[in-house]
Amino acid sequence: MDDYLDEHGSCIDAGHPLSFRSFIDQSFIQKLDPALRPDPKNVRVPDPHEPQATTALIESFGGADLCYGGMGITGHFAFNDPPEPDQLCADEAIRSSRTRCVNTMRESQAQMCMGGTHGN
Repeated sequence: MDDYLDEHGSCIDAGHPLSFRSFIDQSFIQKLDPALRPDPKNVRVPDPHEPQATTALIESFGGADLCYGGMGITGHFAFNDPPEPDQLCADEAIRSSRTRCVNTMRESQAQMCMGGTHGN
């Protein structure tokens, strides 16, 4: 689904407390019966340096039939925050967007820091 980026634009280390890869592994994959776990090669995180590869992969399978995501305090779904009050954003650009890197609103950042790193 997604992960945070470091100062170089790469996914944060899996050991970071906000790592989505680690969260999914610990809270979902490792809790499955080993015989039911997905093959690790089928667990994908978008490459922030090549986001179009994720879009191409999804399209190669004919699209996505189902997607799970979470809601945030700004009303965002799966990190698609509304623009900051001083930013303009065309609705059509959001509707037609594909895999990409996004900036999160200050409120979302605060929520994630409180939940994921206990305020640190």
